[in-house]
Amino acid sequence: MKIFSRKTIFTILSVVVVILLGLKYLNNGITEYYSQKWVSTTIQDSKAKNAFVRQLTIRPGFLKKDNLEIEFNECWIEQQTRIEYSWLFFKNYIGTGDYNLCFNLKKNYPDMTFVDYFFVHQDGHAFALNGSGNSNVFDHRVDKNLSGQIKISLVTGWKEKRDTSITIDLN
Repeated sequence: MKIFSRKTIFTILSVVVVILLGLKYLNNGITEYYSQKWVSTTIQDSKAKNAFVRQLTIRPGFLKKDNLEIEFNECWIEQQTRIEYSWLFFKNYIGTGDYNLCFNLKKNYPDMTFVDYFFVHQDGHAFALNGSGNSNVFDHRVDKNLSGQIKISLVTGWKEKRDTSITIDLN
């Protein structure tokens, strides 16, 4: 008893292959478009993506500004990554050759807390906020071999005097 002809089976298999290839193309296109800007939320997350370069030390571990008290958690340098898929669904993180200095905070602040504030280092460059999961993660593009120290202040404007700051040791 013959249920399907060879032609029917070939047609079904062809449709399945086209659908799988379409899903792979769509998934890769979306993922690769966004993945270069993604930043790990923790050092553990960075290590899992093979992006981790080195951990950094923050002194002191807190900043106070107006009524806002911020306590820092982790600080690290990681390589920016993009995601590639092999064999349709196996995800691999591939380094781009660019690096980010990242830090997260011990407390997860409500989204509106940082509307009027931003972190800026001594050269006047701001850190981008990448809200993800349970951590507020901030990052700034750096040279991986950067040494010395970076002083970071919490400000409300570029011309504001920087009364207090934290120091990140890059060595």
